[in-house]
Amino acid sequence: MTTPNILKISINGCFMLLGGVIIGSLLVSASWSFIIHDRAFQCSDDTGAFLGFIGELDSCRIYDTLADGWSWERIETIRRFHVATFWIITSIPVLYVVWIIFRSKQYNQKLG
Repeated sequence: MTTPNILKISINGCFMLLGGVIIGSLLVSASWSFIIHDRAFQCSDDTGAFLGFIGELDSCRIYDTLADGWSWERIETIRRFHVATFWIITSIPVLYVVWIIFRSKQYNQKLG
């Protein structure tokens, strides 16, 4: 692989990572907003639902009240699921770029 191709793939990889972060943030924040935010507990120190799943729930446990049928353990389990989903969605575009690089190296070796 030549230097311009490596640079081109690196720039594309950065854009793919940024796209993954944006898409992951939007999708998972929307899910957190619909499932948890203002439904399971009323957060008094809240700054909004966007990326609310990233923060720890310790401050919420102290000051906030739970809705009926919810427990902090259940909310924590759902939060961990959302964090894992965010990282999976974020990493998929990067893994795609790595796959493209790997396939192009294999293709070039077959030709060469």
